[in-house]
Amino acid sequence: SRDLGKTRITALSLTLPVPTYRGSMVFGLGLHRVNTFDRPFGTQFAMKDGLTSYGERERVREGGGLWKWTAAGAVDISSRLAVGLGLNLLTGTNEYRWNFLSVEESQAGDVTTSLTLDADQNIDNDYIGVSAAAGLTYAASPALTVGFVVETPTYITAEERGTFSELLVEVFDTASSNYISEYRTAYDEAM
Repeated sequence: SRDLGKTRITALSLTLPVPTYRGSMVFGLGLHRVNTFDRPFGTQFAMKDGLTSYGERERVREGGGLWKWTAAGAVDISSRLAVGLGLNLLTGTNEYRWNFLSVEESQAGDVTTSLTLDADQNIDNDYIGVSAAAGLTYAASPALTVGFVVETPTYITAEERGTFSELLVEVFDTASSNYISEYRTAYDEAM
């Protein structure tokens, strides 16, 4: 697809107040897109110089995102003091696709030579992480409320899988014979 724009949800949240005899108690759920990895990119180049022609094309497509799922709650301890706690789960994927194609052809007398390189790389990342936050607010007066929040560091892990393949084809063509050689390279990796 050549579309650069995508319509997507970036945040959803839900708050659930709980009836209490005194004060208040609220629970909340949230889903927020932290990062978007969408990045299309491409280049193309061609030239012809006498009996030699060369062309190349490179395409990069990256997609995915990182999401934060949050569950939180808050309660009034007194008429002036409230405390809250939030737990976050981060999940996401990043898919990277790269393709490079180059073709070179030349002619010298009755010999035509062509060299084609086609390379592909695919990298997939899966992310999962956790974090938490706790806070309190204190109403010092009707005109002044102070708050304090403590956040843990975000602990996140990534699992990466990738493949790479390359095909190099050489063709020597004359009026009386033709020679084709192929060289293939491929590997898979996981981290």
